[in-house]
Amino acid sequence: MIEKWNEILISELILAYMIQELKKLTAAEQAILIKAPALVSVLAASTDGEVNSTEKKEAISFSFVRTFSAHPMVKGYYEEVNKTFEANLNEMIKRFTPLNEANIEALKTEVANLSPIIAKLDREYARILHASLKSFASHVKDVDRSVVEDFIFPLPIPGLTD
Repeated sequence: MIEKWNEILISELILAYMIQELKKLTAAEQAILIKAPALVSVLAASTDGEVNSTEKKEAISFSFVRTFSAHPMVKGYYEEVNKTFEANLNEMIKRFTPLNEANIEALKTEVANLSPIIAKLDREYARILHASLKSFASHVKDVDRSVVEDFIFPLPIPGLTD
């Protein structure tokens, strides 16, 4: 029972910390930061000129997974992100489609605009959030490659699939 209370207390402290960090930002900056995983998902998926259904589904699923698998300092952030992630992702896809050169450049600019916002946060929190967003993008980017790789090489082959 005490372990459960400690777990709840730690969760509450982490959430309070995240709220304190976000209070350092304007309302507009907070809104942009909440949309950051959707932005990086679209950018990561844009390498083939579209956000296909597999990439979209995986991004939505991964947003949920991050609510319990992310670094403890950013779990609260992902809980907030997950509340509107699918709508934000759909908004970003609509906004930047077609994924032509001009729209991809605009998307890259939006993603680059995250850096000064993240820089306003506590240094350690910012470092963890940045690494988490980078990992999020990498996960979405690798979705198609993983599907093809699993189809062609369904069994692990040392040195080739690991």
